[in-house]
Amino acid sequence: MSDRTALGDRMKAYEHATRSVLPRRAYTILRVDGRAFHTFLRDARRPFDPAVMDAMNEVGRALCEEISGSVFAYVQSDECSVLATDFATPSSQPSRTPPDGSPPSSPSCPR
Repeated sequence: MSDRTALGDRMKAYEHATRSVLPRRAYTILRVDGRAFHTFLRDARRPFDPAVMDAMNEVGRALCEEISGSVFAYVQSDECSVLATDFATPSSQPSRTPPDGSPPSSPSCPR
């Protein structure tokens, strides 16, 4: 099923622009959408099944453990979104080696 609204088209264009290469030094939200959830939820309690939500929360935790630079995961319905950065820790900062080759100064970081 395809979203044919103006907002839907715009979001698909954003998704397509970064399909293979993520922008550097930017916040990135990775969206993992469920597949065949109608089958998975066939025997679920309606309107809310704690077991399904526990499983989805575990998916969010697992994604955060596996995705480098993940900050947090957000679960809603059959999708999980993960916020990731490539600048969250001092070790992920760009090299600060001066042009003369002397050792870089230590970066200041509130952590």
